[in-house]
Amino acid sequence: MTYAGDRLFRYAESLERNLRLGLEAIGTPGAKMSRVRIGVTEGLGDNYLARRIAGWIPDKQVEIDFISLPKSTTVTSREADISITLEQPTGEFVIRRLLTDYSLGIYASRDYLDLHAPICQRQQLVNHAWIGYIENMMFTGELKYHYEISSALNFVFQSTTIAAQREAAVAGVGLSILPNYMAAEDPRLVRVLEDIQFERHYWISTNRDLHRFSAVNDVWHFIIDQCRADQHLLHKTDVKTGRF
Repeated sequence: MTYAGDRLFRYAESLERNLRLGLEAIGTPGAKMSRVRIGVTEGLGDNYLARRIAGWIPDKQVEIDFISLPKSTTVTSREADISITLEQPTGEFVIRRLLTDYSLGIYASRDYLDLHAPICQRQQLVNHAWIGYIENMMFTGELKYHYEISSALNFVFQSTTIAAQREAAVAGVGLSILPNYMAAEDPRLVRVLEDIQFERHYWISTNRDLHRFSAVNDVWHFIIDQCRADQHLLHKTDVKTGRF
């Protein structure tokens, strides 16, 4: 696109949004249901949000495009109408807020733990096989929580997705840092050193103009209300827990 075309495109986007708002306001007969595109990191998307969104939409006048990937999506690039990210979004005309804190712990399979001496102290963690992300393919520095333990961990299985890391832990490959909402209720996994907990955050954002659409606004508030109701799962707290 030429420079002039790029400048004109911004005005065309504004015209499109205002036309959609007008059609929504008058309730055009026979109009298709509104479609909302949600972009979310695959950990939260696949293991928490997908089934909740799917359970919510049947009686709603909205269609959903659910983009769950091991990367961040942005509303500024039009990848999504609503985006959920690990880092605080930036950009002009972006509405953003903290969606939820969430906690992670160290997990392993029962078989793995049975083959090794009991892990009673943090210093013992460096003597074990580890599962984690491929460092040069991490899409955000927020995923570097392993290095809060040590920079000398022995990684024997690395992946771009948290789902693959969980499966490696279940298979007995080694220790893995997993979100508690993924692992705490998985009977195949055991929490190691419960006094060690990692804290991270999810942010939700949308475009200021998109936020005026009732469908986007409805989905936005559903996600926020659902995360607020599930704090016991997303962000377990314990006064005895030492957090990073």
